[in-house]
Amino acid sequence: MPLEALPFAPLKCGDEPVRAVTDAQQRLLCINTAARRAGLRPGMLASSARAITPQLQCEPRQPSVEQQALNSLAVWAMQFTSRVSLLEPQALLLEVG
Repeated sequence: MPLEALPFAPLKCGDEPVRAVTDAQQRLLCINTAARRAGLRPGMLASSARAITPQLQCEPRQPSVEQQALNSLAVWAMQFTSRVSLLEPQALLLEVG
């Protein structure tokens, strides 16, 4: 969820930015499709990734923002079942049926 939880700058129509979320050691944790197409892979150093793709947009991982997004998903999921559990730090469990 790290990439989905972060806001990025608005895009021009038709552009797909090269995006990644980095950890404290400046390694790519997760990347989007455009980054993968550019040859980037999770685990690479951000400096190496920028050498390959200078337009790379990196954001540091923000666990508190990720948790807020997970909480929002849990509230949304309540419309489908009353059995919703957060399995921290990054899982949402639903009992359906």
